[in-house]
Amino acid sequence: MLFKDLQLIQPILKAVAELNYKEATPVQVATIPLALAGRDVIASAQTGTGKTAAFSLPMLQLLFERQDTTKVGLVPIIKFLATHLIFWVILNYLKPQNKSLLY
Repeated sequence: MLFKDLQLIQPILKAVAELNYKEATPVQVATIPLALAGRDVIASAQTGTGKTAAFSLPMLQLLFERQDTTKVGLVPIIKFLATHLIFWVILNYLKPQNKSLLY
């Protein structure tokens, strides 16, 4: 399925196109419409399958559409992004220290 078929707004579609992405991954196809509808979403998929975009693109769209961020629920968005960032910081710190911890 193409990103343009997922009911994403033009500014997001433009950004996705600039990154040379055309087709959404299965996790994105499954989660983006639900997240845009305001549903809670939990997904599990292999690394590199587009989970971050599956969660962040709908969040960005909701923020864009509702300029009043207090109605969107900015706190959960900040928690998600902060948790994701902390994970990558820890991962990048541990990787050179001891590969056996990660693999």
